[in-house]
Amino acid sequence: IAYTNGQASFIVDGQVTTPLFRRHILLADPERLYNGREHSGIGIYYTIQQKANLVSPEADFDTIDQRIRSELSTSPDSRIIVAFSLCAGSDWLQEHPDERLINAFGKPDVVSYASATYLAACLNYLDRVIDFLRSRPYWDKIIGLQPHTHGIGDSVMGGTVGNTWQADRGRITAGDFNPQAIERFREFLRARYGNDVQGLRAAWRKPEVTFDTARPDIRELVAEGKDGNIFRDPAEGMMTFDYAEFLPTLLGTFNRRMARFVKDETDWQKMVFIHYGYLIEHMRGLNNPGSQLNNNNYDLTQLLRDPAIDGYIGAPNYDYRRAGTPMVNYFAWSTYRLHGRMYLPDDDHRYHVAGTKLYGRLRSLRETRAIIRRNVGAYITRNVGAWFADMSRGDGRSGVSWTGEPEVADLIGEMNRVYRQAIETGYVSASEVAVFFSAESNRFLDVYYGPTLMNNLIQWMYYPEFFRLGAPFDVYLAEDLTHPDLRRDYKLYVMMNVYHLTEAQRAAVEALKRDGHTILWFYAPDYVGRDGLSAARIAAITGMAVEQLDGREQMAATVAPSGHPLAAGLGNDDTLAARGFTVPATARLHPAEFGPRFRITDGDAAVIARFADGQGALAARDFGDWKSVYSVVPRLEAPMLRNILRWAGVHIYTEDPVTLDANRNVLVVHNGYEAARDVALALPRKADVVDALTGTPLASGTDALTLRLEKADTRVLFLK
Repeated sequence: IAYTNGQASFIVDGQVTTPLFRRHILLADPERLYNGREHSGIGIYYTIQQKANLVSPEADFDTIDQRIRSELSTSPDSRIIVAFSLCAGSDWLQEHPDERLINAFGKPDVVSYASATYLAACLNYLDRVIDFLRSRPYWDKIIGLQPHTHGIGDSVMGGTVGNTWQADRGRITAGDFNPQAIERFREFLRARYGNDVQGLRAAWRKPEVTFDTARPDIRELVAEGKDGNIFRDPAEGMMTFDYAEFLPTLLGTFNRRMARFVKDETDWQKMVFIHYGYLIEHMRGLNNPGSQLNNNNYDLTQLLRDPAIDGYIGAPNYDYRRAGTPMVNYFAWSTYRLHGRMYLPDDDHRYHVAGTKLYGRLRSLRETRAIIRRNVGAYITRNVGAWFADMSRGDGRSGVSWTGEPEVADLIGEMNRVYRQAIETGYVSASEVAVFFSAESNRFLDVYYGPTLMNNLIQWMYYPEFFRLGAPFDVYLAEDLTHPDLRRDYKLYVMMNVYHLTEAQRAAVEALKRDGHTILWFYAPDYVGRDGLSAARIAAITGMAVEQLDGREQMAATVAPSGHPLAAGLGNDDTLAARGFTVPATARLHPAEFGPRFRITDGDAAVIARFADGQGALAARDFGDWKSVYSVVPRLEAPMLRNILRWAGVHIYTEDPVTLDANRNVLVVHNGYEAARDVALALPRKADVVDALTGTPLASGTDALTLRLEKADTRVLFLK
């Protein structure tokens, strides 16, 4: 992988190409392969061996060989990425009962990612198949491989299915109690505490524990937050939090071992991809209490440091797939570029030709055109790669190729050409906003109360509001705050869920308080420390006096009368409110009310919104060299967010009801089915504006433009 002129790209046989490829699940017929290649211009083909035969790898050779030869028979110049689904099937698990995840109640479940036997089986499969592929005449045409495994879903351990809708805290399972996993945890602890048993005992508040007896305690893992509130208290013992940090490394380390094996076996001449990195979506953790412990990828930063893994694949959000919606990602896409890796969304949209309606088939050729332009425009401006998935199967309507039909492949091809031009022009970020999600903080949340908080931040604010603000933004993990190459020139830094900060991260945040930067905080920033829970830390990090109150609440506040810019356009009847779940079964698990309750009591801060008791819910303070905006309510809507952007000096391209993506050289504007509209655009600099799809000049030396968008339409512009 590469970032040619700063833009995401692949280097294949010494030539720069777009980081896009075509993917087929089943053996595709030559016609659709030919159409996909010829009409899209994408010469990289991905094929996956489903249900790899771990016992007899040779049994898969003919199928793998046939698929590759089928592609090359129609397109001899194609390059191939080969994937293997190495998930342990029920037959393998029955033959190896000691290699299964054991839940907290002693019940065997999916495979254990601490299993040495399972790892050996996967590495043996990879070894045998790579040897076979190396013997084939097309070995040099294979440019990448993807070893793929999971307990459930695309990228998680599993082992908590029984928790779904479970309202009894005493019946929740979490973790892996397989003896191999317990021993791995003890190795983790020995490294964590430097073999200092007294340090372990002091941290765990357990005078009897040793490195040979330490094990997770399910009662502690799922215990209620301190004082019946949302946060678990590290001062009461670090066992839960040590284990919550360790557990994701079982699958993460397994992936790293496979990736390193593939790299070594191919002399580091092939790219390696994995399905991994679903952090933001997994932070919600609803309906399955305990799933945040087992089903997350919170060790992603460790994987990103490993050069054996080049690309990370994962799906965009299924709720935002039709015209009029933004292109919403589950992934912190900017983190990958920062670490020299690449994120590649799984573009598995059901275009209008698809036989399935599952997950939202697009309704017309017009909508397909608009969505392909919207999506690839977002890939360009967010600096990521992508694959185009065809999951058609069988005969008749369900057998129609999603991406191999010429009318669809032509649309992908026109955007592939735009991507090529973007590589030639070069990538420069236009984002003046950086959003941070903390992977470390979620381990401190109660398994029942935490999802309400995180759903407000993510499902009810981040997804529907941030992607419609009319200004591009970058998304990182809070663990990147200490990265030496992180940009320090954003105008607005948004700290979504930084409830816990390490000393180094806190110092990095303090260093951002300069040069006119604005920092936006939500609910309880830095509240959780290893020495306990403290509202004083919230006050220190936000620069505003804060009071903690007893009890729980469903937060709601009213905009206060003021002339402050953050209240512009908002009246006294406008409210800020946290939502609760409306599905009864979910609401029963995750109540709308939670605590602790916080109030902003700083006399020098401008209070923008107040709770019913008259105390501050949202406030702002200008310190001269930096500005602070603190919202106790974990959900703001677009009008307030835009006011914050303006106060921070962030350039807003448009306030019309469209979605927008942009870097310095490319602008993408998307409109839904509601109405055709003339969109008023304010450009951040004077530029020559050219229609990227037709080459037609639209304006010269301008920083203002009115752009016509029809219904279900996407316009892609070059700014020169």
